[in-house]
Amino acid sequence: MRKNRILSSPVTDEVFKSDVIFRTIAEQSPNMIFINAGGRVVYANKRCEEITGYTLKEIYSPKFNHLTLTASEYKELVSKNFKAHLMGKEVPPYEYALITKNGRILKTILATKLINYKDKKAILGTITDITEKKNAEEALIESEKKYRTLFEYIQDAIGLIEVKRNKKGVIVERFIREANQAFITSSRVSSIDDIKNKTIEQVYGKKTADQSFQQVQNAMNTGMSQSVNLNLERNGILYDYQIVFIPISKDFYLSKATDITKLMEHDRKKDEFISIASHELKTPLTSLKLYAQILNKNFTNLSHYLPKMNEQIERLDYLVNELLDVSKVQTNNMLLNKEHFSIVDLIKNCNDNIIILSPQHKINFQYNADLKIFADKGRLEQVIINLLTNAIKYSPNAKKIEVSLKTTQKDIMVKIKDYGIGIKSEFLEKIFDRFFRAEENSLYGIPGFGMGLYISKEIITQHSGKIWVKSKEGKGTTFCFRLPVKI
Repeated sequence: MRKNRILSSPVTDEVFKSDVIFRTIAEQSPNMIFINAGGRVVYANKRCEEITGYTLKEIYSPKFNHLTLTASEYKELVSKNFKAHLMGKEVPPYEYALITKNGRILKTILATKLINYKDKKAILGTITDITEKKNAEEALIESEKKYRTLFEYIQDAIGLIEVKRNKKGVIVERFIREANQAFITSSRVSSIDDIKNKTIEQVYGKKTADQSFQQVQNAMNTGMSQSVNLNLERNGILYDYQIVFIPISKDFYLSKATDITKLMEHDRKKDEFISIASHELKTPLTSLKLYAQILNKNFTNLSHYLPKMNEQIERLDYLVNELLDVSKVQTNNMLLNKEHFSIVDLIKNCNDNIIILSPQHKINFQYNADLKIFADKGRLEQVIINLLTNAIKYSPNAKKIEVSLKTTQKDIMVKIKDYGIGIKSEFLEKIFDRFFRAEENSLYGIPGFGMGLYISKEIITQHSGKIWVKSKEGKGTTFCFRLPVKI
């Protein structure tokens, strides 16, 4: 029994109480374990054989040099540490590259300890293969490097935000955990240290934090992105930003802020142009209209031409008013003059006016009950006239228009249905956009700037209502709007 023991007896190292215990532990270990005495390997477990590719017979051979297993750039380090051990010095675990018999390079950690082996100093070593771990770490570092490069290269201000909620699930605080340089630039600080782990309120102020709170709450509750336009101060100057909140987990979201200052300035200049152009056109049109009326009264022989002249002036007047309304909407200057009036009387009046302009069309009006509402009569008349006009314009071969009114104690709903050319499905989402005109308009020779429905939607929205459209190409279109009775 004594000659089968690897360690001398009595064993001086407390970890190993007997050769049997040591061998059991070593053979079951997932790591390579060896003992080097006098420069030779006198013990190696099965893992040494399995991982290195050398047989135990080769490893135990007097001719076997343990440095054969060491990459050239680490041989000096390994030799130095072995010598330090033999001088009685402790050496902490260190990383080095191990070369297998077939030339494969493994990244490992070598932990060594000086022990007594047969009354002589020897080195007990444990080699842990960390190749997969190191490769994963290096891949992570490389990925982080690419991510950081991309993160910093993006011109949009990107921030990773963590939310903190109360017991009811309401967000009470937002912390900036990561941010790129553009994010820092968009704030009132100068470095990442000034912004990281700070709250949105600390960095941007309470007013800005409050303005974006509801959108963030909605995004985190629904899992869908939300956006808001805000003014952010930079070097004492206010800039326009469009901020999108993108939820990525229960407690984190990405904030992407795009500087739209130039775009907004572009829009402001365009709106200013529309406003100026409208007012400039309005003056001569008013004069022309007056002169046409005078001529029509005093020169009967011109009566055939003057109504046509007046009709075109009316058309120009309508377009100019549309331009003015767009300008008012964009600058939030569309004011409502509310009054109490009968919704049935209003619709009937609109129907009568349209029939005068297009007597070949028949308007069928049905309603369940009359109701007085409190709203801007002139603006609602504008909406109904616009929808009826569209119904006629887009129904060149269909002469029937159906108008219906449904009233309840809470709201009213108006439907205007035609049996005309209809609208392609891909255009339905854009139909209320400013200046949008479907390609069919030009094909059918239908005039217009594409502002009527945009203005109508804004009027209904300002009345706390909703407007929508249903249509099938070749079958006709139905426009609906709903308004609360008490606006």
